[in-house]
Amino acid sequence: RPLLASSYKQSRLEIQNYASYDSVDRKKEYIFEKVKRLVYFAIKNVPFYTKYYSLHHFDPDSLKSFDDLERIPIVSKEILSKVELEERSCYKKGRYLSFTGGSTGEPFKFYSDPKQLGHEWAHFHKIWGNYGYKQSDLLLSISLEPNQNPILYDAMRNALVLNIHY
Repeated sequence: RPLLASSYKQSRLEIQNYASYDSVDRKKEYIFEKVKRLVYFAIKNVPFYTKYYSLHHFDPDSLKSFDDLERIPIVSKEILSKVELEERSCYKKGRYLSFTGGSTGEPFKFYSDPKQLGHEWAHFHKIWGNYGYKQSDLLLSISLEPNQNPILYDAMRNALVLNIHY
């Protein structure tokens, strides 16, 4: 899939670059820059973060180094669940509604970017590859989706999906 391929390749390259960094300081610098950009993006594009950071007197301009990241106010699922979906979301063309599995008793709604799947798979493949996984290997996936077949094959992920909702 075109969107997945480009985000997958980009994420694989980022993973390889990060692994090639020869010092902890360089890795911290990389993490710091990514998180700082994310904080600025959130403030600019998501109403919740603009208000939440202001309420907690957090100024993103105060982020000067990796150690400053601990000053970013923590946001939990509990906090976000009290905020309307659109208030805690960023508009993105092609976004789609996603849900957590509801392991806490309450599924959590959020929007996903279509490119996100490629990013996730790049990380999954890297991690699973450490244990001998190859992309051609069949996966077993567990699902809890109501009104879904008890067993189905997901060709996109080369996975056998076992629905234990029944």
